[in-house]
Amino acid sequence: MPFDVQTLDPVAPNFASAMDYTAARGVMDPLFGLDKDGRLVPQLALGAVASDANKTFTVQLRDGVKFSDGTDFDAAAVVAHYQEIKDKKTCLGCAPRLVSQVVSVTAKDAHTAVFTLGAPWAQFPEVGLTGIAGLIPSPAAKKAAGDAFGRNPVGTGAFKVAEIVPGDHVTLVRNETSWLASRTYPDKVVLKVMLDTQTAVQSVQSGTIDMMVASQPNQAKQAKSAGLQVQLNEGLSPDGIIMNMTRPGLDDVRVRQALSMAIDRNAVNKVAYNGDTKPTTAYLAENDPEQQGIGVPEYNPERAKQLLAEYGKPVRVELNTLQGSNYVAATQLIQQQWKAVGIESTIRTNTAVGIMQDVLQRNYDVSFSPAFIATTTVDGLEVAFASAGRRNLGGYVNKQNDELFAQLGAAPDGNAALPLARQILTNASNDIPSIPVVRKTGMFVAGPKIHLPAADAYGVDAFVLGDVWVTR
Repeated sequence: MPFDVQTLDPVAPNFASAMDYTAARGVMDPLFGLDKDGRLVPQLALGAVASDANKTFTVQLRDGVKFSDGTDFDAAAVVAHYQEIKDKKTCLGCAPRLVSQVVSVTAKDAHTAVFTLGAPWAQFPEVGLTGIAGLIPSPAAKKAAGDAFGRNPVGTGAFKVAEIVPGDHVTLVRNETSWLASRTYPDKVVLKVMLDTQTAVQSVQSGTIDMMVASQPNQAKQAKSAGLQVQLNEGLSPDGIIMNMTRPGLDDVRVRQALSMAIDRNAVNKVAYNGDTKPTTAYLAENDPEQQGIGVPEYNPERAKQLLAEYGKPVRVELNTLQGSNYVAATQLIQQQWKAVGIESTIRTNTAVGIMQDVLQRNYDVSFSPAFIATTTVDGLEVAFASAGRRNLGGYVNKQNDELFAQLGAAPDGNAALPLARQILTNASNDIPSIPVVRKTGMFVAGPKIHLPAADAYGVDAFVLGDVWVTR
């Protein structure tokens, strides 16, 4: 995988990469999954029933499930997990409303958890009981391991951790007590850290590794010509540039508009991605009713020059990018496009871990990197576009949007939610806290004997480990 492992504790503040999530997802099951259309798929939870005008959700849990340490999965484990999210307030992938609006989580009985909210939130199950927030750890293991839980995680999942070596690999072995054991194919999975996509493709071709994952498909043609299986996963969210709006220049909307208007997205797709993705100015899928017809300013270099002239000061930025991938080629081209309108930039390449550390510490100007937003709904954008959002990594503040997010959560149905969602996207597209560039695309490559899994709803470069097998 093209990312290093930081921690397998989903509540930890450095749980951020597809490697962290994929490995943790193998060890810990979520309450619900999401299908490609955003519908709930039962996992540890069988159903969630709303009452009290979407202020109470009663969640029925699966019976007879145990954590790999032998303790029971039950409502008390769910209560403990969500209480930790509220207490620590460090979960990067958790919606802010899990902290602000979840008043209490109680165990009605051993297999029923009740979530009581301070305000209506119609999409609570889809946002709060899935993905990173929905991964349930063993409370006993959490208590015993403390801060070391990220290296010694315990869940109900198909696998257990055998070894974690940062910078090199994570080894998982089959959990024979898992409720999914009969549907889990591999006995052992080694997730290898390989930052360079070309090297990873060559390793698949030579048989050194069975399957590779890339956050960008820059070696797709090479892999296909070598006779390998290639699966391109198109996401519903974009890849693009986040901006630190506390930096001079970037705090002015005219400069941010000029940065967006200077980017020829068609050229970026052609040169950096071999045409394997799609240019975009949208935060969600262009045909999504919430997004349709809304986007950040498109390519217009002459207008970009005018905006910079109105700003009246030199604009110089450092552009961080991920090393060894499409990001470098895209960044170099964007640097040229910015220079053509009068914006000077330098490029600094870094590992995914280094970039995330810089972004989390606000030690950056602009960043074309995996730190970009990843969601398929406006409700999910709250984590990046609300003032208190844990992934609001550029200091974006729009008080109207904060109020609109609260109203969106209280909307009784989709018809009521739609105009609120569209106004949030309109505001963000006008403010430009981040710049969508291309549709997020990932790639799985494998030899002919590997059954390739579907991409997980969490992202184009994540998958469920139990869904992979080798034909013998």
